[in-house]
Amino acid sequence: MNLNLKWIFLIPIILISTSCMTRPDAETIVGNWGDALVDGDIELLMDTYWDDAVMIFKNPEGDDTQLVGVEAIRDSQLNWFQSRPENNNLKVELVESEEQGDSVICRISLTADGFAFSNTLEMAFRDGKWKILRQFVGLDS
Repeated sequence: MNLNLKWIFLIPIILISTSCMTRPDAETIVGNWGDALVDGDIELLMDTYWDDAVMIFKNPEGDDTQLVGVEAIRDSQLNWFQSRPENNNLKVELVESEEQGDSVICRISLTADGFAFSNTLEMAFRDGKWKILRQFVGLDS
């Protein structure tokens, strides 16, 4: 086999393996996010968000609430940590994840005694790492 022909076969393999290495490990990101929620660890939780992240609370009546920026999200999460009862059996489950262009979308079930939320996390890759850019929160019925 001529040397040029070998490179024709090797270059796509190198490119494919390199692009796969930049894909997020959705379970790890969601795991850190979930551990932070369960443990009430605001620093670990906030480390999963980009500074310009947006959290949107979906309301069935249509008047959604939007928190823009990591500080607004931090304040909201701190309030939630302080208001939730201890030992409420909080569970976080990654339902599915999929790549959509330059982002990864993760659908998550968040349940505890007395409530259930669905969360959709849109993660973006910047500066060599993946973090949450948008979060959609809905109260399950």
